Formats: sequence, structure tokens, C-alpha cells
Amino acid sequence: MNVNAQEKEEVRQIKGNNELKINGLYLVAGGAEITYERILSNETALGLSLRFNIDNNNFYNFGALPYYRFYFGKKRAGGFFVEGNGAVLLDEFKKETTITINGNNGFINMNDVGDLKTRFGLGISVGGKFLSRNGWIGELSLGFGRVFGVENDASKVYSRAGITIGKRF
Repeated sequence: MNVNAQEKEEVRQIKGNNELKINGLYLVAGGAEITYERILSNETALGLSLRFNIDNNNFYNFGALPYYRFYFGKKRAGGFFVEGNGAVLLDEFKKETTITINGNNGFINMNDVGDLKTRFGLGISVGGKFLSRNGWIGELSLGFGRVFGVENDASKVYSRAGITIGKRF
């Protein structure tokens, strides 16, 4: 006669279906990214990330990136994930520079005229979400997307990377 005893592993579920997060990696890179995520089930979620260019050193001035995630962890909407995302990106290209020199008082006036363009893209990423008992979130992710309708090779790709912290509520 054999007797097997197994302890049942209990995973505490964090309450709430909403998350607000900020991406620390973009803050270091001269931008800002804030994200809202809505949990649909234990394994799926929808979200929207908004990116802002602060230092004018990135390719895109603004980005809205909707995404859908599938989670593989034991915790509700936590652990390893795979994400499919879209992108609506606004960028400004310098079109012309006008220089006016006033000989009487020595002033030089420079005027840059930009051309604002809207771009669209699709991408994927992978990552991991870590949850604390009181609903704090830590996230690591890495991915890329393809921007359509771009002539410049450097701006044909957008990154989807993050070292993110936030709160589930």
C-alpha cells in the first residue's frame, strides 16, 4: 500500500483588473512612456502605452501603442508573456531652414519649418511581469516593430523595450 501526499501550492491573487505603469528605460533615454493595462482573464490583457519625446533626440515625437498580451505564469496576468502590438507614431522631419541676416543691428534669425507625419507599425515583444503581494508591479520586456511607409532605414523599426514599474488596482 502506497500513500502519496502532495502539498497544494497556493498562489495569492492580486485584486484589481487595472494597471498603471511608467517605463524607467525611456526616462533615461530622454522620453517618457506611461501605460494603462486592462486584465481580461487570468492569461490575457489589453493595454495602451503612450510615448512622449522630451529631449528631441528620438525618431518619434509621440507614439500610441495598443497591445494584447498572453501570460504563461501562475499568477493572474503575471509571469512570462508574449505581446502583439501596433503603433501610431508622429514624427517631424526638418523641411527647410530660413536664415535672415539684418545688417543694421547684426541679428541673425533662423526659422526651422517641420513636416509632421503619422506612421503606423506592427510588432511583437516578450517579457516578464513580477507582482508583489500588495499589487506593485515590476516588468522587463524587449521587442521590435516594423514601421510602414518610411524611406529612411533607421526609422523603419521601433523598439518595444522596458524596465517598468507600476501598480495594480
